[in-house]
Order: sequence, then C-alpha cells, then structure tokens
Amino acid sequence: MPELRAGKAKLEACHAYLSRGAAGDDCGIRYLLRITRPGEPATETRVLTGRVHRDEDAAAADFKAASKFRERPGLKGLRIPEPLAQLTAERRLVLYNFDPWMNLWQYHAYHEGLRKLQRSARRAGTSLALIHRRALPAGPVESVPGAERFQAMVAGVERALGQLPYGSEQLDRFRNVARRVRDDGIVSRPASGVSIHGALGWDCLHYGVDGTFYFYRFEGCHESEPAIDLGGFAADLLRFTLVSADTAAYRDCCDELLTAYNAKAEYAIDRRHLPFYVVLALGERLREARTPADREELLNALDALALPGPHAR
Repeated sequence: MPELRAGKAKLEACHAYLSRGAAGDDCGIRYLLRITRPGEPATETRVLTGRVHRDEDAAAADFKAASKFRERPGLKGLRIPEPLAQLTAERRLVLYNFDPWMNLWQYHAYHEGLRKLQRSARRAGTSLALIHRRALPAGPVESVPGAERFQAMVAGVERALGQLPYGSEQLDRFRNVARRVRDDGIVSRPASGVSIHGALGWDCLHYGVDGTFYFYRFEGCHESEPAIDLGGFAADLLRFTLVSADTAAYRDCCDELLTAYNAKAEYAIDRRHLPFYVVLALGERLREARTPADREELLNALDALALPGPHAR
C-alpha cells in the first residue's frame, strides 16, 4: 500500500479471513487492516483481498493482465480491482485493493428482475468491448480457428461423458446439440487476435461492498476470439434463466449484451455466432463438472440451445 511504503500511515493490526460458502474461493482471502496516521487520533479500517493461484506463473499472469487492463479508458460499469502486489515470500499470492461481497450469480439470485439482468448484460457488453482492444498485455497467442476449437471441445466432452457410468444418454444429448451447431455452418470464423479474459463466467464478476461491479481472475488472459468471452457470459445467463424459469429473459439479455458490445467494439460480433460460443462454454464446463447434478444442469442448458426458437437464433 503506497501510504505504508511512504511512511504516511502505520499498520497496527491485520486479521485474515478465509472465504467460504457458496462462492468457495472465488473471492479470496480477506485481510482486515487497522491503520493509524500521524497526527490523526481515529483508526482507519481497510480491507484487501488476496487470491492464491495454482502456481507462480498464474499469479504473475493475473497481476500483469489486471494491471494493464486497468489502464483501459472508460471502464466504469465493470471495473478491475487494483492489484497491489505479488508477494515476494509467497509468489502464488496476489493482493488486490477491493472488497468483493458476492459474485454475479448470487447478486441476481438476491436482486431479482429482468431489468437488473438487462443492466448486467449491457454493463458486460460495454466493458468487454473496451477490454477487447488490440493494444493489450502480451500473453499466450491462440490462433486455433473456430472449427478446430469446436471439434477439440466436442472430442474432450465425449471422452469425459463416455467414462461415466450410464453416460450414454448424456452423450447422445450432447452430440445432438453439437451436431446442430456444426450443421449451422457458422463455426469456422478465424481468430481475431485480441486479448480476452479467456475463462469468463459469472463467478469472475463480483459485486463489491462499495456498490461497484468488478472483473476478476485474469490468469487465463490470452489472445483469441473475443466472442469466447461473450459466450462465457451468455452461458451462465442461460443457466440462470433456466433455473429461474424465465427463458424469454435469455433472449432479451443476449440482445442487450450484443447491442452494447457492438456499439463500442472495434469488430462487431454477428448474433448468429453467439450460440456456437455458448456451446463452447457449456461444453468446457460439462467436461469439468464433478457431480451428476452439475452435469444435468449443463445438459439442460445445452438442450435449450438445441430447441427451435429464441435460443437457436
């Protein structure tokens, strides 16, 4: 913290609280700091958040990407928490200057209503368009065309489902959606070569105690197709609207997402391409699903995409 380095304040106490509950470790470790300043009798309380990454390289990638993305002008609706340090003594730990309260799924479970969902979609679309600018941090470059990515994802999910007991029905359901998307003939778009979040979902979007929404978890940042990020957001949007039994909201909010994105983006995304990227995101999560309930929920979302109507647009 700059004020501690400059001697303008003194750290009197620090208490750490592990994050538990529905959000798991998505938020991180809270550090409650008590600070005093020379000549001021009152004690100031600050909260920092620390996230332990899987390894030092992931921590360094997150710190670098978050630092660079924060320099993007115009990021207001969805901000990026200030990364303060990758600690010398524990290189997997990065400290951030923000206090998250809940992820986006929890926020909308508590704040119900189509208008708030639409507002979140617009916020995400506008902010992603600003993040997907070319002059961004150097990172891994992924130039796999959409068709190849799609086939690799399909093969991975099929292997995972094929290894499960009684997985034949689930495998048939997944193949039905994959076949429909492939036959639409819109999966061979070339990579656009912009820096993207890379693993975007509603667990990467947090509402802070300051009333601000934040992008989080940038260790997967790399150069690839920008529609991957929109597909990740829309995949969780579809899952949420299916749980709340409001499928029309998915169509409306996807319209808001793409309209807001294309209004600010360097390169617009065709609405016909979005279902392909939603399938990609759902397929990746299906491959990593650990419980039968999780797999069933993801398959239900894929089934919804296979149906004629607004989800197949």
